[in-house]
Amino acid sequence: DVQKMTYELVAQLEEADYDMDGRPFLVRYNSPFTPGFMRHNEVAVRVVPRTTVN
Repeated sequence: DVQKMTYELVAQLEEADYDMDGRPFLVRYNSPFTPGFMRHNEVAVRVVPRTTVN
């Protein structure tokens, strides 16, 4: 489920002190004709280190 994986990715970024640089996007590696159970897709986002202001 793409939405579930997106939330998981955002939570992991929060824990690792990174900020998103843009919106998450779906990376699809297979042809649209590949059966669903054989597909490999990922959720990705550009990241930047979190900066702190003193």
